[in-house]
Amino acid sequence: MKLSKALLGAVLVGITAQTTACTKGDEPAPKGEKVAKGSEKKNARLLPRVWPGLSNAPETMAAVPALPSILSAIACNLDDHLLAAALPLLEAGQVEAVEWSFDTLFDGRQLPNWFAELLTAYGEQGRLIGHGVYFSLLSGRWTPEQAQWLEQLRLLAARFHFDHITEHFGSFTGQNFHTGAPLPVPYTAAILRLGQDRLLRIADACQCPVGLENLAFAYSLEEVQRHGEFLEKLLAPVNGFLILDLHNLYCQLHNFDLSTDSLLALYPLHRVRGNPHFGRQLGRFAGGAG
Repeated sequence: MKLSKALLGAVLVGITAQTTACTKGDEPAPKGEKVAKGSEKKNARLLPRVWPGLSNAPETMAAVPALPSILSAIACNLDDHLLAAALPLLEAGQVEAVEWSFDTLFDGRQLPNWFAELLTAYGEQGRLIGHGVYFSLLSGRWTPEQAQWLEQLRLLAARFHFDHITEHFGSFTGQNFHTGAPLPVPYTAAILRLGQDRLLRIADACQCPVGLENLAFAYSLEEVQRHGEFLEKLLAPVNGFLILDLHNLYCQLHNFDLSTDSLLALYPLHRVRGNPHFGRQLGRFAGGAG
């Protein structure tokens, strides 16, 4: 896979422009993508040192290595600092796949053309991961926002080729997860059926493999010990996979004074297809969890 000089130049211009064409007038940047005031001037000074005017840029990027069984990926969202840091990696052909938190733009703002082209370039090679944040998988009540989320995912999946889609375990209905209080999930038969149904709806909307990311919401040792089993039961109907977040795993180890081996033994490790804190990895799927 190669990215052209024209596409890389468009990415650079989009970052420098700061708004990346996804805000209207004085509206704030999308959730999770706000930047500090004056950072556009800072970037204008820093970016030329990343790639001086593109004058030395090759006509095409270095080719990505032949497709291995596991690909190293980076998060690729409309964040100017994140994208500026990624540019040297893109130039060197070291970005084997990208993960996009697609639901941060579900408030009606337009996706910039240059960013859509970047997503398309990776999607055409089966190297685009979609990561959801706001669906709220285990909310007890079905909401219009969840129905809209699925419809938007259906449209995006038709536009871009996602290799797979991931969401978080648990529930989240607030606008700012940084200020919310994470609450534990009741491991009941009713919640299990609800979660299985929601995962089937996601799989139907995206028409690709679906996975969950483990979280650290446990308030008791019993909850910690049952988390892996519950994830396995949730994922089984869609033959889904697990994104094993090591930070969240460490929180459980620390909070409840457990050994690594004893906790890992409780997780469905045969379903693990990625690790988001040591470089999320993209596994190849023959279907379902692969």
